[in-house]
Amino acid sequence: MKKKKKKATHGKISISGNRASVFG
Repeated sequence: MKKKKKKATHGKISISGNRASVFG
């Protein structure tokens, strides 16, 4: 939905915790 990072590695994780999961 919003900015995608790392080729949208985990779509579900991205939507679930937005950047929280991506950054850890």
